[in-house]
Amino acid sequence: MLSANALCAQINLSADVDNPNPNLGERVTYTITLTSASTSAPDIIPPDFDGFDIVMGPSSSTSIQMVNANITTAKTLTYILRPNRSGSLTIPPAQVKYKGVKQSNSVTVVVGQPTSSQEEPDDAQSPKSSRRQTSRPNEALPRSDRGELPDVFVSVSADKTTLYKLDMALVTYKLYLRVNVSNYNFARLPQATGFWQEVFEVSQRPTLQDVSVRGVAYKVATIRKVGLFPTRAGTLTLDPLTCDITVERPISRRSRDPFDMFFDDPFFGSRMQRQVVSSTTEPLTFTVLELLPADRPSDFRGDVGDYQIKVTCDKRELNQNDALTLKINISGTGYLKSIEAPKLELPSGFDQFPPTVEDKITLVGESMRGRKTFTYLVIPRRTGRFDLAPVSFSYFNPDSKTYKTMHSGAIEVYVNPSQGGGESARLFTSSEVNIMDSDIRFIKSPAGALTRINLPLYKTNVYYFLLALPPFLFLLGLGFEKVQEIRQSDPLAVRRRKAAQNMAKALKAAEALAQQGKAVASVETATRGLIELVGAVIDEPAASLTSEIAQQRLRERNADETFIVEILRLWTESDRVRFAGATVDTKVINNIIECYSTAADKLARMV
Repeated sequence: MLSANALCAQINLSADVDNPNPNLGERVTYTITLTSASTSAPDIIPPDFDGFDIVMGPSSSTSIQMVNANITTAKTLTYILRPNRSGSLTIPPAQVKYKGVKQSNSVTVVVGQPTSSQEEPDDAQSPKSSRRQTSRPNEALPRSDRGELPDVFVSVSADKTTLYKLDMALVTYKLYLRVNVSNYNFARLPQATGFWQEVFEVSQRPTLQDVSVRGVAYKVATIRKVGLFPTRAGTLTLDPLTCDITVERPISRRSRDPFDMFFDDPFFGSRMQRQVVSSTTEPLTFTVLELLPADRPSDFRGDVGDYQIKVTCDKRELNQNDALTLKINISGTGYLKSIEAPKLELPSGFDQFPPTVEDKITLVGESMRGRKTFTYLVIPRRTGRFDLAPVSFSYFNPDSKTYKTMHSGAIEVYVNPSQGGGESARLFTSSEVNIMDSDIRFIKSPAGALTRINLPLYKTNVYYFLLALPPFLFLLGLGFEKVQEIRQSDPLAVRRRKAAQNMAKALKAAEALAQQGKAVASVETATRGLIELVGAVIDEPAASLTSEIAQQRLRERNADETFIVEILRLWTESDRVRFAGATVDTKVINNIIECYSTAADKLARMV
């Protein structure tokens, strides 16, 4: 015991950062250093980096020194972090466990707001409305004393910032550069609380155009386009986007080494140095207007856009009890995913089944357009001539700022008597059929063949069972060990199983918080578990998982479209509960948790 305490006393653990005062979006290098007076050093347990995104790491290194028979081992663990919010952030202490617990010091990082340039880009090839909406880009590189713009930066613009609820605002992100760029990736995608997002397809190798910014020649390319559909009225904010850009710069050397001079010859190509530059855009603020209350149709359900309706049926004449297929096709421009099935007004004696939904939606140019088809199955139980009432569909047109109602034509249907006896023939439903067995008495069968009593042990089945049991258990143990090795050899499968277990724990914790009246904490706990489980299923890091990435990867795994829509709805509903700031009823929270449980079961089956 005294030796163990002496060994722990000789272990020193410390932590520090290279920049304790970064701006939002800048990188911070966090280093943990462990020194020990022995040849072996225990493993370092890193802290929880709450408030930071892990960009790279961990990277470790170990060194051993021996001076005058004294041995010193130094072990370092390095992380590259990026703060995801401003303010004072504290990184908890790291730990080592070796016959005791020793902690490092905690590190406090004060994160400031990102710096921005003082002038907007003057893109001569953009329309005036676009230039007015373009925000000033946030610079990841420090500006020079002369106030020059950086060599690369990202700007954001919206085609409109004042719009109606469920009307689309097209947000465009552009990359400006005047140096060679080999690659870029989105380190942090913006949170669009209060919006539905639809990502437009952009070429992975965008076309560069020449523009002038403050009299300086730049190349500009569109790297991301997103359609935002606000779901509530008021002032909504789109968070900043952070982009990591790989810049290539020629290496400048002044060496007189003849070999360096030889390989610097253009015949062998110039040597380039790659540098990763981060650029963060400014947030965009939108003013969302409530839909006009005047002249609102009675059947209006909140759909916004410009639509047309068409109703068709597969036949106009049929027999009684035969199936009639009605299709309602709604096409046009707008958020078609939110359109609900129109209500059919059928004559009495017609049975109607829930419709099947099929949609074909594309993001073309600067709009979302397509069609949504509802297929109804109708069965007439009466004969005669019937007129199916016209189908109506109402929507709000944001361009004309008026409500419009579309009507289909009436459909005339002739129902002939069925071959089984016309109207006198009656079909019974399952509720009208009762299965009765109280009047049936079955004859009992004999007890079975007679068996001999007092058999020798070696002639009994128990003897052979006990004889075969040891080798069976031995083979079973070997098989179980092999199965465990296979299960542990696949890191992705281990992560998925662990995520499913964590989701079950998160649901229990969320239910407990909901009973305590902590609605927001309950939804946050369940949401973290669901995001971790979705990320494990689609093999994506949970820290950078977004709704559009989850939707795309789930579709690649051939997930049911209705299930994907339910996942995105839960995601949106949780954001509403977490960020709306309103009081939420306990029944609503319990309903959300129940939906999370159903979604978790389906995801677990996908694993």
